[in-house]
Amino acid sequence: MLKHWKYLLASSMLLAIFIVTGALAAGEGDPLTGGERNPEANQSQQLGAETEIIGSIAASTEQTGGYVTRQSNTRTGADAGGSAIYGCRAQAGGSAAGKEACLRANNLGGGLAFELVSTTGPVGLFQVGPNPAQPVDVAPFTTNATAVAAGLNADRVDGLQAQQIENRAARQANLFARVGADGTLVGDRGAASSTRAGAGDYRVVFEQDISACAYNATVNSSQNPLPGPIGAQLQGDTNNTVRVRTYGDGGPDQPGDRPVHLTVTC
Repeated sequence: MLKHWKYLLASSMLLAIFIVTGALAAGEGDPLTGGERNPEANQSQQLGAETEIIGSIAASTEQTGGYVTRQSNTRTGADAGGSAIYGCRAQAGGSAAGKEACLRANNLGGGLAFELVSTTGPVGLFQVGPNPAQPVDVAPFTTNATAVAAGLNADRVDGLQAQQIENRAARQANLFARVGADGTLVGDRGAASSTRAGAGDYRVVFEQDISACAYNATVNSSQNPLPGPIGAQLQGDTNNTVRVRTYGDGGPDQPGDRPVHLTVTC
């Protein structure tokens, strides 16, 4: 009977050793323990070598769809989310500077290195600093790729189309038109056309609304003094056309064709 108790005591001691060993698992060379920190908070248990998970999974595999590992949080409701989080203390420069990034997806083939998919937008966030509401004057990312990215709206900046940006820049600069005595548009910034409606009567059409702008016209002549008076005003039934009148030496009662310089300041 005593002999049986000795065997029972020895078995209990072995079982206790196995339990303690399992509780201390997930150090160097140990298996991962579910629901626990791996390794434990004891820094002496921390890993000192790379942990590799290597597989060869067919793309038709139903469970993973061709992926070696999968992390999924099935929790639903207001507090849903939280599939994976990665933390590190990476230094600036990345791989180009011999520094490891917190996360690197390296595709050795010719396909995509990553995909970010969401049923709604925005799909993700590039956050610099602890406060997402605090603007930080740094680039969110860099790239050595120079081709146009499909789907990125490169024609829109600050909510404006490229043409609207050009128009805004034009409004902030002086518009001008050089008009020949025959009504020909010789040179311009922002003018669309010019015509001669009659003796000394010109119409200069601009590409934008200039109804809130100021107009100044001068006779383009090498003569000194300049020949005759000149006047400019917005054409009454438009918001983009200036009427310019030029006169001969006889004054307002004698219209005369003159080459014109017209400046519009907005």
